[in-house]
Order: sequence, then C-alpha cells, then structure tokens
Amino acid sequence: MLLKHFLIKFELGKDFCWFDKKRIYYDTRFGLAGYQSLLSRLQNLIKLAGIHNVGTVIDVGANVGFFSMLCRDLFPKSKVYSFEPIPKTFQCLENNFRDDKNTKVFNL
Repeated sequence: MLLKHFLIKFELGKDFCWFDKKRIYYDTRFGLAGYQSLLSRLQNLIKLAGIHNVGTVIDVGANVGFFSMLCRDLFPKSKVYSFEPIPKTFQCLENNFRDDKNTKVFNL
C-alpha cells in the first residue's frame, strides 16, 4: 500500500482506504501507517495503565481522528468529542465519524 502512495498524487480530504470494513480518510501520502503505529503504541499504554470504563474522551487537535478511532474501539459506549482547527484536516475527521452517533466533531 505504501508504494501506491509514492506513485499517485495525494489529496487531503479526498483520499481514503478501507481498513477493518471502514472507510478511513488519512492525512499523509503514507496512508494508514500513522494510524497503525498509534494503535499499537497507545493501545498498549492504555492497557498497561489499567484505563477502563471510560465515559468521555476529549481529543483536542484530533487531526483526522486516529486517537478518537482508537478510543471508540476500546471504549465503544463512551462519548467522544474531537476538536480540529484546520478546515481540510477537519473534513477528514468529519468523514471518518460521519456515521458515528457517539462521536461529535468540532472545527475549532
């Protein structure tokens, strides 16, 4: 998949790929490499810290929402609030949570 991104033009807000039966909009020409790295590191840290039964997650500077996605997967009953100030990046964040009723995204 990485090779594909070196050969074609990347467009923030338009480019996506399918991951775990979900359409994921990403923020660099490297696709989901950042998301996969974040998943493995932060998921381990959250488990090591013994964090569970989370009711609310606030993701400030959410970028395209990779951390919010991780929290959504780990804590499916929680409310997630994601804030991203950059309009084009926010477009990806909004697309990533379009069908998620428990995640609210804000462009500010």
